[in-house]
Amino acid sequence: MRRAFVILLVVIVAAGVFLYYPRATGTSVANAATIAVFRGDVDSQHGSATFECALDGDVIAAGDVVRANSTGRAVLSFFDGSLLTLEPGRRSR
Repeated sequence: MRRAFVILLVVIVAAGVFLYYPRATGTSVANAATIAVFRGDVDSQHGSATFECALDGDVIAAGDVVRANSTGRAVLSFFDGSLLTLEPGRRSR
C-alpha cells in the first residue's frame, strides 16, 4: 500500500512539472502561454509557419497567432497566472 502511494505521488509531481513548464524549445516562460481548446477549430501559427490545428497544452510564444473558426473557443493560460479567452471567429496575437 505504501509503495502504491509513493508511485502515485511521483506521478502527480511529474505531471505537474510537465504541465507547468513550456514544452517548446527557445520559448521563455515569461513570454509564453499554454492553450486549452474547448470546442470548434482553433489554429495556431508559430512565427512565419503555416497555420496548424492547435491542441490542448500547446505552447504559444510571443509573436505567435491563434485564431478560432466561427464555433471555436479556447483559453490561453499565461505563466504569470493571467488568462485570455479566445471567442468564436476571433484571433489573438
